[in-house]
Amino acid sequence: MAYASSLARKDFLRGIIQIIIVCKNSKELPSQITDMLFQAAIFKTSALLEEYIHNVISDWLKNAERCGKTTDSLPPNLRWYCVAKSQVDAYKNYLYNLDEQKLINSLIGKKNNDFLSDGLPLAGLININQIVDDKKYPSVKNLNKLFNRLGIQNIFHKVNELSGRSFERNLQSFLDIRTAIAHQSPPPLTIRDITAHIHNIRRFVSALDKVLYDHVVEHHSTCCWRTI
Repeated sequence: MAYASSLARKDFLRGIIQIIIVCKNSKELPSQITDMLFQAAIFKTSALLEEYIHNVISDWLKNAERCGKTTDSLPPNLRWYCVAKSQVDAYKNYLYNLDEQKLINSLIGKKNNDFLSDGLPLAGLININQIVDDKKYPSVKNLNKLFNRLGIQNIFHKVNELSGRSFERNLQSFLDIRTAIAHQSPPPLTIRDITAHIHNIRRFVSALDKVLYDHVVEHHSTCCWRTI
């Protein structure tokens, strides 16, 4: 089945269009107001990107549960990440108190971890916030880690190859402006700057959506790709 835009991408695009319309209708406003408006547009675009990342992954995994997918259908990286996360507290406690027996007992209690068993339904097993939320801020470093966690290595190589662009550079430039605004040292911004940065993020989401679609279909099926 041919690629179709995810619902998360459609929602992202609706938000982006609203931002651009508002910015383009600001020509007659005083410069102090347009400055604040353009800065807000950067933050809103960043928030929409974060929301897209969370929603597109959440929709995939929730649909995998609804479609009756099982533990062995998960990408290996994601499956083993879920196993590893279940062990974290045991090792933290060990590093704190060096109680080997307590560590051993804890690991014995986890030997029947559901993610280690093939064929178990995913329903109720996946903690989506645990998978996504600590890496959803869209820095280059975070996105590389998040998508590797999901089983897609070298995500920027894939989206760059698909689109013929260097999205690391585009994204970093956008986030540098966001950071400068957050630290009260914003550069001067024009409507041309704003639209260029927003369109770069839009193109990035477009390519990312297509790469993730292929990944979802490879491991599950189109029933796990939410479009409406």
